[in-house]
Amino acid sequence: MQYQNKPFSISVVLPTFNRINRIKKCLPSFLKTEVKDVQFIIIDNNSNDGTWNYLKSVAINDARVKIYKNPQNIGPIKTIFRGYCEVKSPYAIFLSDDDFMIGDYIAKCLEIFSKHDDVSIIHHSVDKWQKAEKRYQVSYTLYSKGYEAIANMFALSGAYTGLSFRMSCFNLSNFPLEKNVLYPQVKIGIDMTRKYNMAMIHNCGMIAVDFGDTVESVKKKQNRPDSMGINERLSYALELKDKFLIQTIAFKLADWGIRLFQKIEKENVKQSRQFAKSLFFTLNNVTPYFIICLFKIKKYNLALYSLISLIYKPSFFINYIWFIIFAFKKFYLKRKKKN
Repeated sequence: MQYQNKPFSISVVLPTFNRINRIKKCLPSFLKTEVKDVQFIIIDNNSNDGTWNYLKSVAINDARVKIYKNPQNIGPIKTIFRGYCEVKSPYAIFLSDDDFMIGDYIAKCLEIFSKHDDVSIIHHSVDKWQKAEKRYQVSYTLYSKGYEAIANMFALSGAYTGLSFRMSCFNLSNFPLEKNVLYPQVKIGIDMTRKYNMAMIHNCGMIAVDFGDTVESVKKKQNRPDSMGINERLSYALELKDKFLIQTIAFKLADWGIRLFQKIEKENVKQSRQFAKSLFFTLNNVTPYFIICLFKIKKYNLALYSLISLIYKPSFFINYIWFIIFAFKKFYLKRKKKN
């Protein structure tokens, strides 16, 4: 596909399905961008709650908005893929129909892509970028391709909203569309950061709007497995050859997993146990950090059960040696440098 001499400088891909109350609140914040030659590609996955009529009213009054409606619900992943297939501009940003844009994130992405030909992918810390803004003296950070870019992109690429691509570096044929895939953009993020640099924005971005969703309700609506997609993300990481990088990623997944466990536990203790057990033969087989955290938050029964389960998988010892090397480099050597 060629992305030259097109009428739009950048495209926004926005899928939606039966989210009329959410998209009415969030879409106007996206349309406020000062970028004049942006195109909004909005795909309705065959809603029946008035979403399509609302989108038609928006498109009539805003020439930047191009809307599509699937003849039947084809699922979120195929809808997202269709959105990328409709992109004709050099760059594309994925935005969610339940997030609010603070600042002109669209303009910032276009600015970075225009300044840095070697940047293929841009993201920000969803809901956390405002804290990061205080920590960094610059509006964005560049990370070199390979280890640095993959490690920084991986944990965030599951949070789709704001994920931006240089389309000439985006191989659509690598986009996984298999059944039960929930995080294809994690795989795409790895593929791109292997070969190209990335950027992380600190001074603008998305914030999640609180619509009263629980973890359990999101799990049902999005048909997520008990592992909440951690096992799928880990499977993409395990395709990497760099054992130290795998440990770095697994550490981040374990850290996120334990925070998610605590959140689920507040809503439903039984669901939190199912979540933890779903990781015993996958995440815990790669890194003991999740087990360590379970001990740390005094979930002794789950931690011990996990350890006992892993006795039947002796292969995990090899991975734990890599974890020890990783922990030594991450904590001991880092502390030594400070001293």
